Amino acid sequence: MYKKMKNNKTLFLMGKNCDMYRTLKDTNIKFSKIYSDKLSKYLIRIFRNNMYTLPLTLAEWKKNIHEYQTIILFDTESTPCLIKWLATHATKEARLIFYYRNSIESLKVNRQAIMPDKVKKYGFELWSYNVHDCNKYNMNYNSQVADSSVFQHNKVLDIKYDVFFAGLAKGRIQQLDLIQSIIVQKGLIPYFFIPDKSESKQSQQLSYDNYLEKIMQSRALLDFVTDKNYGLTMRPLEAMFSKRKLITNYDAIKEYDFYHPNNIFIFKDANCLDKIEEFLELEYIDLDEEINKKYDIEKWVYRFFK
Repeated sequence: MYKKMKNNKTLFLMGKNCDMYRTLKDTNIKFSKIYSDKLSKYLIRIFRNNMYTLPLTLAEWKKNIHEYQTIILFDTESTPCLIKWLATHATKEARLIFYYRNSIESLKVNRQAIMPDKVKKYGFELWSYNVHDCNKYNMNYNSQVADSSVFQHNKVLDIKYDVFFAGLAKGRIQQLDLIQSIIVQKGLIPYFFIPDKSESKQSQQLSYDNYLEKIMQSRALLDFVTDKNYGLTMRPLEAMFSKRKLITNYDAIKEYDFYHPNNIFIFKDANCLDKIEEFLELEYIDLDEEINKKYDIEKWVYRFFK
């Protein structure tokens, strides 16, 4: 089915969270952070925006750039200089792919330089997780993705929290505060980690291992999408792989094959959370294994080569 993958050495260039993806059995596939750990974040931010200093910031993959037949660059932490550098340093035969994990609408304000028309001129194929963006900007579609193995290998932990949320404020702090207060009023225990909340004392980072631990200690995950980033996030997939319930305002989730009302509670706004206690008491319904596999990292990788 995936003949194009055979002997095709492929490099995925991602942000700092690339550790969430395991090494696949296929040794021709490599996941790497874009930037080196040897430089401070401050220096990386300065050097990565100049073609002459950019190479100083790049991780070890840059030494073997000519070995890869396919290079897939995520929008997270990408810069115009990096896009141009890859286009000029990869082999002429290399297949270059730019994958949007954020909606185009959310990039319009601060990241105009990586809009589809600007990236495409460097010879990149354009792909996105967002069906609406794919239709509007004539891009290829590949679903949202998570790695199921990180949950399969996670130890069983006692439940401490009823609802867990981790994410940046992104202009939704009032709604998140209201949701949290409603959860508390119902006698439930929330754990909300919002590091950029101005009055928050949560200045420390939540490591990925700690993030996974909080998921396994929770009954449900909260998924709160905005108009600018309206689409399937990683939260529903993390809930599915960890067999945790999901509370979300993403109404279109009803159209996905993993939707089940026992597992997923959909709310329009914070005032529609009056029945979450009953929802949390419903029996969790296990999904067909083929549905899980569809959204796992291995099937997702191979869809780039169908």
